[in-house]
Amino acid sequence: MEIHVTDFDGFFHSSYSVIVTKEEYENRCTNEHGYNFIKHDGLLYVTDYPEPEIEYVSWSVIRSEKQIEEAFNPDRFYFENWGSE
Repeated sequence: MEIHVTDFDGFFHSSYSVIVTKEEYENRCTNEHGYNFIKHDGLLYVTDYPEPEIEYVSWSVIRSEKQIEEAFNPDRFYFENWGSE
């Protein structure tokens, strides 16, 4: 599956596509606000908006611990154990 990514590395904005496996897609995580997360190739991606049809939305790269805390607050335990079931 192809996801469309927007990225800001602190200096530059870029837009590109990433191919995720069926397993990565099926093991996505959804936080309590409806945002979806996928782990791929050592990076964490989040949908830019909460959407039920995530194939059609854009994704962003999560680059900092602060972004993870904001996305999963107060459910940090869920994030820490995501994928270990």
